Amino acid sequence: MGLTDLAEHKIDVGDAEPIKSRPYRVSQKELEIIDSQIKEMLDSNIIRPCHSPWSSPVVLVKKKNGETRFCVDYRKLNNVTKKSVYPIPNIDDILTYQEWYNICHLLNM
Repeated sequence: MGLTDLAEHKIDVGDAEPIKSRPYRVSQKELEIIDSQIKEMLDSNIIRPCHSPWSSPVVLVKKKNGETRFCVDYRKLNNVTKKSVYPIPNIDDILTYQEWYNICHLLNM
C-alpha cells in the first residue's frame, strides 16, 4: 500500500463537539479479527496510535469471496464535517493533457 508524508489532511468540523461513538458489540472471533487487523496496520505504519476525543466504531463486512473487510463507520463524523467544494476535473481535459504530455515526451527523446 502506498503511503506519503507530503500532505496532511484535516477534517473541518467547525465548532462541533467531539463525537465519542462506542464500539459495536462483536463476537470473540470478530474481536480477534479486529485486533489482528489493527496490529497489521500498526506494524505496516498505515495507522498510528492516537489519543483523540473523537472515536468511530469498527465494522467488519463480509466480502463475496468470504474474506472480511475492516471498515470504520464515520457516518456521525460525516454529519458534522463541513463539505469541501473542489471542482471535479473534466475527463476530456485530463485526456487532452495526457495526450499533450505524451507528444511532448516523444519530442524530447
